Amino acid sequence: MKILYYDYFDRNRRGELVKKCIGFMNEGLKAFYILPSREAMFDVRRLFAKEAGNVFNCHVIGFDDLERLVLEEFPGNFKIIGNMEERLILKHVLRELAPGSFFDKVKNKPGFLELLIRTVRKLKRQCVSPEEFSTRTAGLEGNLLVKCQAFYSIYSGYERIKTEKRLMDVDDISIKAANACLKAKLFYNTAVIVVDGFFNIDPVNIKLLENIQKGFPGISFYANVPYKNENNEQFLKNEVLGDFMKMGFETAEDETDSAAMQNPCFGPIARYVYSSGGEIKADAENFGIFNSPCMDHEIRTFAGTAKELIRNQELKPSDIAVITADTENYRQKMISIFEEYEIPLCVDRKTRLGSIPVIKDVMALWRLGLADEYPAAFVSVVTSKYMMPSEVLLHEGFTAERMLKLAEEISKRKDKESCFDAFFDEYSNAVENEPAKEAMRKYITAVCTFVKILQEKPLDAVAGFEGFLEGIQIKTNLSYLSREGLIDEKMWLRDIEAVEELIKFFRRLGRAYGEYRLEPKDVEPEGLIRDILDMAGGIEIESTAKETDGVRFFPPDLSRGQVYDTVFVLGVNEGIFPAAGSEAKLFDIAETKRLYDAGIDLGRNEWETEREKLRFNACLAAASRRLYLSFRTADEDGNVMMASPFIDEAVSVLDKEDREKIVGKPVSMRERVSFKGKISSTGEAVKAVNTNLRNSSRIDCGIINPEVQKRLKYPAHAATIEFSREMGKRFDAYDGKLEHPVLAQQDISYGFSVSQLNSYSRCPFTYFAQRVLDIAVDDDIVKEALDIGSFYHEVLSDYHRENQNPCVPDMEKLDAVFYNKVDWLAFDSVPIVLKNLIIEDLLMILRNFITHDAQNMSRYYKATGCLLKPVMLEESFKMKLGEDKGILKGIADRVDLETDSKGGYTGRFIIYDYKKGGIKGIKECIEGKDFQLPLYSRAFNAVLKERFRIENPQCLAILYYSIEKLEWNGIIRKDIKKALFEGRKGTRSTPDWANMEVVLSWAEDEAVKVIDNIRKGCFMVPKNCPASSVFGCLYSGMCRYDRTRLARKEGVQ
Repeated sequence: MKILYYDYFDRNRRGELVKKCIGFMNEGLKAFYILPSREAMFDVRRLFAKEAGNVFNCHVIGFDDLERLVLEEFPGNFKIIGNMEERLILKHVLRELAPGSFFDKVKNKPGFLELLIRTVRKLKRQCVSPEEFSTRTAGLEGNLLVKCQAFYSIYSGYERIKTEKRLMDVDDISIKAANACLKAKLFYNTAVIVVDGFFNIDPVNIKLLENIQKGFPGISFYANVPYKNENNEQFLKNEVLGDFMKMGFETAEDETDSAAMQNPCFGPIARYVYSSGGEIKADAENFGIFNSPCMDHEIRTFAGTAKELIRNQELKPSDIAVITADTENYRQKMISIFEEYEIPLCVDRKTRLGSIPVIKDVMALWRLGLADEYPAAFVSVVTSKYMMPSEVLLHEGFTAERMLKLAEEISKRKDKESCFDAFFDEYSNAVENEPAKEAMRKYITAVCTFVKILQEKPLDAVAGFEGFLEGIQIKTNLSYLSREGLIDEKMWLRDIEAVEELIKFFRRLGRAYGEYRLEPKDVEPEGLIRDILDMAGGIEIESTAKETDGVRFFPPDLSRGQVYDTVFVLGVNEGIFPAAGSEAKLFDIAETKRLYDAGIDLGRNEWETEREKLRFNACLAAASRRLYLSFRTADEDGNVMMASPFIDEAVSVLDKEDREKIVGKPVSMRERVSFKGKISSTGEAVKAVNTNLRNSSRIDCGIINPEVQKRLKYPAHAATIEFSREMGKRFDAYDGKLEHPVLAQQDISYGFSVSQLNSYSRCPFTYFAQRVLDIAVDDDIVKEALDIGSFYHEVLSDYHRENQNPCVPDMEKLDAVFYNKVDWLAFDSVPIVLKNLIIEDLLMILRNFITHDAQNMSRYYKATGCLLKPVMLEESFKMKLGEDKGILKGIADRVDLETDSKGGYTGRFIIYDYKKGGIKGIKECIEGKDFQLPLYSRAFNAVLKERFRIENPQCLAILYYSIEKLEWNGIIRKDIKKALFEGRKGTRSTPDWANMEVVLSWAEDEAVKVIDNIRKGCFMVPKNCPASSVFGCLYSGMCRYDRTRLARKEGVQ
């Protein structure tokens, strides 16, 4: 018997199937219940325990568990390998490839091995062997055929080495189990197998089920696919439904009355979503769609609701589920807020080894083998509280701050061969404590010995690393730090476990190198080190035990077939749910489509889109009483985020009268800290007091103990400040107008940068926060843009140095400079598999820029007979403004000097300021919002007179030059534009010589006025906020910009 149940989302068949299994179990027969997730297994085991009291004759498992049970009867002489061994084998195969092969240029790129592993795994899950891959792709043509042939060589080589060394990867387990199950004793006395809750099943698992049927025809099979929705069911028909039908399953008719359906509201929504219309009635008290201005507000909103449900309605935490497609980014904040709210949370509290401080310090030992990372690694090694001997840490005469300062100074002024000796000499001269000096000497000696082995015999360094860690007594050091209170007990347990996990990793790595002999004895150290850092850093450990009875937290995939009293779905944003589908792949979208047509399914985008729809359906159907959907209007950096199209789909099936009740009003960033709602934690209560107090005289402190009174002094004073800001008619010291300013900027010798002047002109209050209060705000997106922008500057500066003919692009020189500096970039937020693709993109951008720039130079030479040469690169300068009104300092990215046919300087020049993306024009200069180029022009007039003895320098143009967009803007003399730019391209700001001088002089006068206002202490918020929105300014939480409030002020500009 083979029965297929294809039901709507609101039809709960699981309980019925559990009872069928129990009926067979009561007769002494076995049952297998196969599920797609651990969350589903937890639910089904609970049902078995409730109905039968035990599960002795039923295996509630996933396909991977079943495969391992099958192979226990057929152990064989094979060893199971993991990701680390897979990488080593593939590296060995890649080394064997002939020079110039298809993947030769990318085989050593970061992330390439993972792409190979992922592709191999997909093929093996599809039951496609190397030979089958070669056969199916033989009819392809062109570049794709060459690529497939190259991949076949890698795939077949990988399988060959595993066979020779009798190794099995995890997918071999699936393949072997599918063949072995025909005769597996495991299925003796088995009456029923249930397959429940799958969207799709890999072909290798389909083969497993088919062979069980062949070997044991008496077993009854039941398949449950509770995902019926006529509006997006084609995916299921092509996948799991089609697979079951091919295996001979018969569809059972569902005679259940709709009144018996489990969910009166949410099941029908899941059933009809994507239908673009509906009349479903919904209760606004139990169903809501909300927005939040940030992740913190989003989580707090629903954590507060969950806490109220648990306390007031006696709901068990495990009856509540929080679902998000972005568990990686939500996890840590979820843990933090739920701990603050004292709500138990069932979540995988995994931590990557590479993010744990002790492991960062330990792995710095390996980074000493990388030239580009040596300085930072050296500082970490000689200042690590985890690795330094306790005698050194005990000695108070040499503080950690002093140690760090010394290490940083030495790393900058010494070559790497002498850094450790110089550090020890300095340390010995400064410390009189002999035990501390001796301990430091032994530590430095041990480190230097390890580094020497690493450089000469890196495989020996792998084998001996555990001994090295024992030698420096790292576990003893951790215990010392715990006893001294330098790390708490939780951190100590985490760090000990992390060190143990790292030691296990090196043991496995050492065995792999020793047993499989996959690395040559003269292995190149740098490649090995980078592989080790990549592999070790990605290992995950469970930081604390799960709260098994807590609120469930998981991704949408685990909601399949699950039912909870209350479900919160967070982060329902475009690009998150549904996912953007930007994962790097070995074969691009067009190639994947051609491969699919040839019978090779590596996963199509449209396939994943349909899966995402089903996941959303499953989230909706998982709620039995309450359902809340939420999306963010901004990310953590203030960038605008859009609601997912799933939100619109859910709203569209609701009754029109109910929509307004269910969809929440927009929430602003200001409202999130208004504390108008319920207070859910002690921390929120204190913040509410701080926010809402106005005047201490209104508070009766008689019954409050002195300690609390002390804590209330600050919020009372803060309330006075807020009242002054809100109601005062004039700007005062609380609103940016300093009465008696004492500023570093008042010193006549203080050097103002152009960026300071621009910052003040844009928003005086932002300047005040940054430059006077010295408040720095971390902004990873801005930092990353700056990092890439600085990288562009560095590459272009080195490229142009000693470049004799700028009219001809020298790509060989550019590539050499590029790859010499590319490791300087740190893509912390970018997955390693994408890094190599980004690097290739950056190189292409710079190549295009160099070509574009050379064409302009050549055009100018042909038009004028003179050559523009980049002479001053990253050139710093100082100049006086007005009559000693201030000093301007800065750095010009590039100044091109014009040379005549004899190579002599004519005195004419162009100033370029590189921009990564967008560029400004003359409008900002005239409005006094951008002083950079006009002031640079004045400064370099003086530089040219002094350095090159040019009597009358002439500035031909002052231009912003976009590296990525290949655009210019700024000011250029009318007679020069046609010579430099092609056609009508370039800036439209083309004054003649006289008018250009007027603009430049005016900019200098305006800069003097800005400096004067700064020195007077005028830092008031402008009438019109220059930020595009409240999310566009990192200091909006300080200035509290409010157009209505500012309208009441006198003198607002």
